[in-house]
Amino acid sequence: MPRPRTRDADLARRFVDAAVTIVCDDGVGALTTRRASEVAGSNVAALNQLFGGREGLVDAVMADGFALLVTDARERTVGLDAEGRLREFARVYREFARRHPALIDVMFARPLSAGRSVDLAGALEVRAMLTGAVREMLAGVDSDHVDAAALGFGVLIEGLAMNERHGILGGPQAAQRVWDVAVDGALAGLRAGPR
Repeated sequence: MPRPRTRDADLARRFVDAAVTIVCDDGVGALTTRRASEVAGSNVAALNQLFGGREGLVDAVMADGFALLVTDARERTVGLDAEGRLREFARVYREFARRHPALIDVMFARPLSAGRSVDLAGALEVRAMLTGAVREMLAGVDSDHVDAAALGFGVLIEGLAMNERHGILGGPQAAQRVWDVAVDGALAGLRAGPR
């Protein structure tokens, strides 16, 4: 009698782990359903059943990237005041982007659309972390301004990381200075409040 096929959460996790490894080692272009299946020790039919194909697997890689980023950020921001959390989040994001450049590419190259079956929990938690810290710094300011300021801070650090990766910020000392000046300036602006 043939062995029953099990296509459960453990197999899904193996596929995602395999896909993250492939993306981190060789870039998203190297991620195929066949290669992910081989690395996961399964088959393409199981991958398709669990993820609907390559695009669904890439979405799962994106979700996993945000979950990893959130875990790092949570651990490093516990007990800090609002400004300290934002400053530390910038450091965490920079380190994460340096360690996982291909994963960052996947996380930010795809639109975060609720129309797809993407687990947005990690991305939403990143946004909530930034928004919560900004809200604390801007107590009493309307939520539209808080949301815009939090999004702006997130985009600033994402842009800094991308430009550093492409060598636009200069060598290590120059890049550090740009990060310090930009993050300090953003935090000073938040401290000053809306005009």
